[in-house]
This record gives sequence, C-alpha cells and structure tokens, in this order.
Amino acid sequence: MIERIDNDIFNLNADKIDIDGTYDKEITLELSPSAVWQSLKNIFPEGKDCTIHIDNPNKQTIFLAFSSVSPYQGQQYFYPDFVIKGMNHETISKTGKAPNRSEYPYILFKAADDSSIKTTISAGENKNIFDDINKVSKNVNQKIEEQSQIILGIQDSIGGKEINVDIYPFKMQFQSLENTFPDNSTLNVDYAKTKAAWTEVYFSKSSDNNTDGVQDIYRSNKLESGSKQIVAPSPSDYPYIIYKGYDLDATISIL
Repeated sequence: MIERIDNDIFNLNADKIDIDGTYDKEITLELSPSAVWQSLKNIFPEGKDCTIHIDNPNKQTIFLAFSSVSPYQGQQYFYPDFVIKGMNHETISKTGKAPNRSEYPYILFKAADDSSIKTTISAGENKNIFDDINKVSKNVNQKIEEQSQIILGIQDSIGGKEINVDIYPFKMQFQSLENTFPDNSTLNVDYAKTKAAWTEVYFSKSSDNNTDGVQDIYRSNKLESGSKQIVAPSPSDYPYIIYKGYDLDATISIL
C-alpha cells in the first residue's frame, strides 16, 4: 500500500499537464562522481522506460546498480538489468524498465572523484494529451463507422432502411432505373404537376418500353398532386422502374 501511495504521489507530481498538453515528463537523476559509495533513493516508478548513461572520458572504474539494501554490503541483491560492475569504458549505456521500488529502493554508485564523469539515470517519457485525444478520437470514429455499417446491414436485411427515389425529369419516351425497394415494403407515392398530361410509372421486368406484365406505381389522374400507398413487388421479379410523361415538369417521389 505504501508503494502504491508513493507511486500515486509521483504520478501527481509528474503527470501534470502543461499548457502545451505535455505530461508524464521524463525524470532525470544526475549522479555526482565520488570515490566513496553513494546511496541514493530510487525515485523511479516501476515499469517506466529507463536509461542509464555514463560519459567516462578518463576510463575510470564505475559501479552502479539498483539495490535491495543500503549501504553497500557486498551481499545485497542488485536489479540484473541495470548492474554496471567495474566497467571502465569511455561510454556506458543501459536501457530497460525501472524495477519495483519496494524490492529495489536504493541506487548505489561509486566512481573516481573525477569531475569529467557525467552520469544520468532517466525514466519516463514526454507525452502530449492532444496526441492521446486524437488517438482516442480516431479509434472511436473507426468503431462508430464499423457499428454504422453493421446497423445498415441489419436495416437492409429486414427492410428497415428508408429509401427515397425522386423521378424527374420526365421525357416522352420510357426511361428506366433500378428497383431498390425491398420485397413487400410499403411505399408512399407522392405526385405533383401530373394533371394536365399523361404520366406513367411502373415496376417492370425489363428496362425498355415493353409494358407487358408491368405493375402499376402511378398513372396520371384528374388530381394534380396527392399521395397514395402501394406494396413493392420483389426486385428479382421486377428489377426496374420505367417511367415517361408529357408534362416535363411533373415529379413523382417514391418513399
């Protein structure tokens, strides 16, 4: 519980969002070179991406490790991913995940008293809240699109999708379009400016002017505008709608 509270306090301090949206900043510990053993508190929360980097131009002997106890006793446990033991290279780097602070609460360090040695331990990363929001937004929009396609598919399969076909302009010879209305769906046929001339609209087996076996949708009558209801036939039996009229301003809407 103490470890958890400690991590929460760290997160409260580290995860503040700046005005530019930056949060969860990288935390860096700089170690001063010393010929005697140093014991420092491990300040890094578990699992953060961690990097140890040492510039050692004079090739002094370096020892650095996350430790289970303090001070150095030669018998404590060291976190294996970050043990730097007796190295004397000009540059030393190790990367991995920060250990659990309850198991490795200390960092032990020893080097020559040489000011040219520069040692840093860094963990965490610079994130931006706006990038995260954009990722979430992109994922949400993708999920919405996927669900919308599923819903449209269901609507199509049960005939619940609203389909509207506006027929205009009319010509004096038959024209055709594809019948997209589901079988047995109830259609509202709204018409206007059809009183003065002959206007014909049919469900048809063919896309030409063959009117054999057609099913009536609308034929002009004495009313210039109005509405009627019909039941749609199977599109496999009547794959086309054919229409013509002599009043070129007439309109028919099928819903």
